[in-house]
Amino acid sequence: KGLLMTETKPPIDGIPMLPGAHRFYGHLLNEKLTLSDSPSQSITHLKKHSRNGMTSLLFGPRALVLLLDTELASSFLNSYTHRAMPNFIGKHMAPLFGAKNILMINGKEWRLYRSAVHRSFTSKSLQNYQVHMLQISQTMVNSLRRKINDSEEKSTKRNVVELMKMVTMDVFFMVSVGMDLKSCELLQVSEVAKDFTFISNEFVKRVFVAPFLPWNQFFYFPTVSNFKRHRKISSLRSTMKFHIQEKKREKKDNDNSVKGTKSRNCMLYNLMQAQDRDLEGMNEDDFVGSMLTLLNAGYETTSTTLSYALYLISTRPDIEQYLVEEARRVMSSKSLLDEKDDNSTVGFDVSDLNLCNAVIYETLRLYPVAYQTARTIPKGSSIELKGIEISGPTIIRIPIYAIQRDEDNFPQPEEFLPERWARKSSNNSEWVPRFSTDESVEEKAWASLIGVPPANRNAFYAFSSGARSCVGKKFAEQEAVIILANLISQLKFEVEKDYVCIPYRSGVVQSPKNGLPMNISVR
Repeated sequence: KGLLMTETKPPIDGIPMLPGAHRFYGHLLNEKLTLSDSPSQSITHLKKHSRNGMTSLLFGPRALVLLLDTELASSFLNSYTHRAMPNFIGKHMAPLFGAKNILMINGKEWRLYRSAVHRSFTSKSLQNYQVHMLQISQTMVNSLRRKINDSEEKSTKRNVVELMKMVTMDVFFMVSVGMDLKSCELLQVSEVAKDFTFISNEFVKRVFVAPFLPWNQFFYFPTVSNFKRHRKISSLRSTMKFHIQEKKREKKDNDNSVKGTKSRNCMLYNLMQAQDRDLEGMNEDDFVGSMLTLLNAGYETTSTTLSYALYLISTRPDIEQYLVEEARRVMSSKSLLDEKDDNSTVGFDVSDLNLCNAVIYETLRLYPVAYQTARTIPKGSSIELKGIEISGPTIIRIPIYAIQRDEDNFPQPEEFLPERWARKSSNNSEWVPRFSTDESVEEKAWASLIGVPPANRNAFYAFSSGARSCVGKKFAEQEAVIILANLISQLKFEVEKDYVCIPYRSGVVQSPKNGLPMNISVR
């Protein structure tokens, strides 16, 4: 009991502190790997020890403020962009992503890099990317169909987390550099994905699980894991560097040729165009780091979201049937041109898949992959929140998982209700988005029917908010919607009756503990 700071004042005057801080480690020892058991993710616990929508805790000697009030959180995220990684975390990130990756820089340099990356996600670029998303997801459908038809049971049991990683990794490499990893065709995890998964797991182990072991911090220690980490980082960077050099040659020699047109439809080409305008100091290593940072940001997050979505859909047969109907209606007229023609387009409007979009948003509400986001008040600086001055060094954190499961923000917060994001139209033939500003008779009737108002979009932080929000948000949204619609319209995913979904923290993201096994059959 003497080791607890039971009489210690909160680190910031005017902001209460969560109980149970250790004398040396603060609240670090209280954190749980299972999100639902973690004190810092329990909205009831946080609110009990808060004032003016704020509470605080200690991570070692450093003060950390949690913003629970959505108006305050949104205002802060929209006006403040500084985010500083601890040096030891940066040390682990730099070998793969480079020192100038968008996650670690600030100020003018960050704004230039973000602007450059943003140009890879223009409306025209996103439209070009849709074809790859549809083709690759169809390749997976075809491969699973063959697997199912060859089986006596006419079904196959697979870990959908692994399957969705295959799809999203294939999509990223095709969209970014035009490389086909063939994971969906072979239903096998590619070597690139294996390398990336190993490096990600090593990062979590070295930074969050066992940071005090010297061989986890000193890369020159002659350990097996250090050798493997170095080899796989080198392999990933070499693969990306090869494709960058290839695209640079295409850009230089064939900008006005057919081959040059092909290059213009990839993410890397768009980044090169931005370099010509704004980032003259961006060298080849910076390019490699930028592309791998985008891979890190989009590969596992979208695959995890799709996995949770398939699980949740299986718990709502009524929503599943509506989804199948919408996907088949909207995509029935799809007319892909020759797969080798990079100027082809999908023959439907992705924005018409409103229920699919609602399912993705409700999935992200219940299971945000990044369960929190943060900004940093550096030493020597200060800000004022609700009349309280907060001096640096202090971390300001928005607990996304907790906020999005707060009944004050989302009534019936534990329920999977895509109907809070979309409703049936007046003619009952299609779904339309719901908004709090809609005062129509149809909206009022729908709210009365399902018992919840339109989703509080101001309390939704799955993509963060403000200038540091997810730069690839639109890309991720359309990727998830297209893949989900294509899969669910042709295949049926059923979760086992005794399966319990446990969101488990792995560093700064979360995913289903022990994967997500589902039985897949042809509709």
